[in-house]
Amino acid sequence: MRVVRVGSAVLAMLLAGGLTWWMLRPEGNGVTDHIARVVTDAVTYPRQNSAAGFLDAVLSTNAAEDGRLSVVEAVDTGATDPSQTLAVLTYHVYIPAQDGQNWLWRHHSDPVNACYEVEFTYYAGTPRRISCPADLTPLTRQPVTDPPRHAECRSGGDSDDCPGG
Repeated sequence: MRVVRVGSAVLAMLLAGGLTWWMLRPEGNGVTDHIARVVTDAVTYPRQNSAAGFLDAVLSTNAAEDGRLSVVEAVDTGATDPSQTLAVLTYHVYIPAQDGQNWLWRHHSDPVNACYEVEFTYYAGTPRRISCPADLTPLTRQPVTDPPRHAECRSGGDSDDCPGG
């Protein structure tokens, strides 16, 4: 009898925890996750030196140009070690409401506003879904003082495996 009570209590706690997580989780879905991941992967090469460089690269993507993605924060961390976080950007991904009909039924999807904090190292970026900040004013391009970095070439720069070489 005691095992049943303990099991019921554990199940009730798991359900309560799951419901709490579901209600408090940041907005977003698989589509917004995909957009954030693809943009992050696209801007990691050529290597950037600053938040302004990453911002410029993100604003050059199709998702930014067609209005699905904007950058609302860009912060340099001042790190000098390539494995540490060099810059942190906050993306705002917007998917408008969609209404449609096929031969069987009508369908509607609500608009989605999702935000992602992206930590960039010299080698990669990692997007993480967060609650959106109060101010979603998109940033515009900033002057980039340092050119992007290129990976070291295995051949020393005199063959096809090097950019410009």
